[in-house]
Amino acid sequence: MQFIEKINRIKKAVHSEMDFSDYNATLCRNICNCYSHAIGSTLPIEEIYRIGAICSKKDIAEKYVSVDEIVSLLYEDLRTLNLGIEEYNGDELKNNEYLIKLYIKRYREWLISDYHFIRCDNRGWTEKWRHYKEAVIDEDYYTFFPWEEVGIYKITK
Repeated sequence: MQFIEKINRIKKAVHSEMDFSDYNATLCRNICNCYSHAIGSTLPIEEIYRIGAICSKKDIAEKYVSVDEIVSLLYEDLRTLNLGIEEYNGDELKNNEYLIKLYIKRYREWLISDYHFIRCDNRGWTEKWRHYKEAVIDEDYYTFFPWEEVGIYKITK
């Protein structure tokens, strides 16, 4: 499957209702990650689910150099998918909106080693770590070192 075709399939998925039962399938469980969960896709297209890959500005193997770069690439990825994104200001969400919270983890040298998303929609806070979790029981887990909260963003379909 060509890159453009993959992006078009993901665009269609993120503008549809997310089918959480897809996580029952082994392929979806093994390939989808926190980023695919955050954007609302359960399509098993592994090489796309990395910040910056959707907009073709970051190769899958490249390291991130700053939080600003990650946030900038996140905005570009979501624009590529025709999703709105803005920092959340506490206003009431509409039916076509949901929240994502972005965390980063750093190496000892303070280089970015990983990121993680949790998502809040009409189901409450959910995440895709190794397995899908219906509710994030201990959201405070992410506030301790080495995870650093980067921001909460409102996504609009």
